[in-house]
Amino acid sequence: MDMSLKDAQGLETVTRACDQAPDVPVVVMTGTEDETMAIKALQKGAEDYIVKGHMKSHSLERIVQYAIIRHKTRTEIRALSLVDDLTGLYNQQGFLLFAQQQLSLSERTKRGMILFIIKIDNLKDLNDIQGHNYRDTAVIETANILKDIFRVSDIIGRFGENEFTAIAIESFKASEELITTRLHEKVNDHNNQENCLCRLSMSIGTAYYDTEQRCSIEELIKQAANASMHEQKNKRRY
Repeated sequence: MDMSLKDAQGLETVTRACDQAPDVPVVVMTGTEDETMAIKALQKGAEDYIVKGHMKSHSLERIVQYAIIRHKTRTEIRALSLVDDLTGLYNQQGFLLFAQQQLSLSERTKRGMILFIIKIDNLKDLNDIQGHNYRDTAVIETANILKDIFRVSDIIGRFGENEFTAIAIESFKASEELITTRLHEKVNDHNNQENCLCRLSMSIGTAYYDTEQRCSIEELIKQAANASMHEQKNKRRY
């Protein structure tokens, strides 16, 4: 990226490029030798800094290659820190990061979304009776069900040992009941399989994000968690 071009706007251009193309490594080229500018460009997300007139072709090629390698490594490390090892879903940190981004997008587009809390019932009892392998199987099977029900564009995460979260983006409130019903039906189908490794039971809570009545992701999660807890209590009564 040449910061000396007429349409370039200094460090703001670096920030915009890194935000809009996070998968592309950015190397900044400028005519100034100011080290302060170099440091600021790196802080904004650039991988390296080149001063015009001080660079040979083979050196430029090496800098670009190193920038690509560093960016790829950094992206992989970032991805690992946001993904749950057992299920391959986002972990709590990853889910909250992308959920907040989706919340901001919903506010701009004026399109609602639904947040789900899905809890595996009695997972601790399963772990105590059947062991860790049985517990892990229950968690993995639940994750697979969620992947089948929700769209690729939706956001799914493992929020705790027995708790999952999901966001159905650009959805209407009426879809809450529809998706919840599909989840319960999918669990029943799973349990009725001849080769079923473990029977599952889920408690599901939902919260709808209305762009006319804004709230935080944390508030949505609390609403959905309370609804999930209410469903779990109702199950114990019968």
